[in-house]
Amino acid sequence: MHLSRPRRQLLALAALCMSGLASAADKFVALTFDDGPDTVQTARVLDRLKAHGAKATFFVLGERLTPAHHGVVERIKAEGHEIGVHGFDHKALDKLSAPEAKAETAKAYAAVAAGTGTKPAWYRATFLAVSPTLMAAIDLPFAGGIAAFDWPGTDAVTAQQRAQKVLQSADLRNGAIILLHDVQPEPHPSAELLDILIPALKAQGYGFLTLSELFKRRGVQPALRKQWLVAE
Repeated sequence: MHLSRPRRQLLALAALCMSGLASAADKFVALTFDDGPDTVQTARVLDRLKAHGAKATFFVLGERLTPAHHGVVERIKAEGHEIGVHGFDHKALDKLSAPEAKAETAKAYAAVAAGTGTKPAWYRATFLAVSPTLMAAIDLPFAGGIAAFDWPGTDAVTAQQRAQKVLQSADLRNGAIILLHDVQPEPHPSAELLDILIPALKAQGYGFLTLSELFKRRGVQPALRKQWLVAE
């Protein structure tokens, strides 16, 4: 059957839309996840990201990159997500001397690079606790973020409450970084949180990119010695 050129163009456009390559988003944010990887909890987050067609950045801990976690790390990469450095373990580094901070960040970077087979482009300080000394210790930009307060001891207990922390933030705008956790003590309703947060952001016109993709799209060069909250 011969199709006219306009008909072929319409079919091609329809196929593009169905494939998810065409997006109505005119604003973008970066979903980021801390404290992983974990074979169960990180996999749960990856399932929801895939279901919603969203990309994210995972800030991982070097000590968690054991052979048992190889499969979930490979899945993070295979599904188009980015990996950043969160530390070797989860201790705060903001009170360290310059030599101590340099040693700790070098240890963390080496462990994450070796354990993931990547060259991480971003660092997120544990507890978001930074100092000029710590920022000078590693030549990576630091990522902050709009927190969902999705950890024990906050007033945001349910998935709905945690999603609202983000959606009601005065910092939520084009280029924002959103700080979530894939790994926390159970019960940790990460899947339920994403099932609320992602559709709500999509309804506001947002799409989802990795951190590096977000800054590239926004035309912003992420400077060092700064903790970034928004790509602007």
